[in-house]
Amino acid sequence: MLILWFELMSEYYSHCVPTCSSNKTAESALVTQRLSPDVVGGTYPFGGIMSDGLIPAIMSRRARRAITGQPIARDILETILTAAHLAPSCANSQPWRFVVVDEEPALTQVKEYLSGGNYWAKLSPVIVAVVSRADLDCQIPDGREYHLFGCGLASMNLMLQATEMGLIAHPIAGFKQAPIKTLLDIPDDFTLITLIILGNPADTDQLLSEKHRLEEVSERSRVPISNVVAWNRFTFSEPPP
Repeated sequence: MLILWFELMSEYYSHCVPTCSSNKTAESALVTQRLSPDVVGGTYPFGGIMSDGLIPAIMSRRARRAITGQPIARDILETILTAAHLAPSCANSQPWRFVVVDEEPALTQVKEYLSGGNYWAKLSPVIVAVVSRADLDCQIPDGREYHLFGCGLASMNLMLQATEMGLIAHPIAGFKQAPIKTLLDIPDDFTLITLIILGNPADTDQLLSEKHRLEEVSERSRVPISNVVAWNRFTFSEPPP
């Protein structure tokens, strides 16, 4: 089965549209340029995690902002959304709902309700609104909002597939939920959890602020893994909220 999977993937990439292939090559070059030598060599500087066994898309995915307004073909979007839809969920409830905004005037109208810090997203040709409602997923007696977890899993699948296909996929929290829900006819009882900004990587970051230009080329930043992983019991010393 594993051999068959590799054969299928090889066949897919051999017929991948030129845009997809060129984007993947360009993004790989950018990733190599922007990762520190330690990371490229196989070791993260934050805790000694070896990268050799990690999926390449996990290594290369970054919330970058230097994108272009180049359209993204529907077949590419459908592949990305299929990856999202293949995410696991509690009792296979599949609580995610994706509203894909790729046409005018809706695309420009959604952008009007982004926060000022998300100015860069106004170049995006596609914005994916991730929405859900609590009853679409398992109802946990202790009050856990499990649909949010399911949508997070699906969103990560979406972003990894987009990264694998040479695109930038950047989730944002800075937007006005109520007017965007009205604009997209999202019912009041649904939560607009996040917007995922999609775009092709730009050749230049000159349209970004100085702060964001620095972040585009910064090393990946993580606290030591010992800060977030405990074995067999909770040993963290977190300050109270």
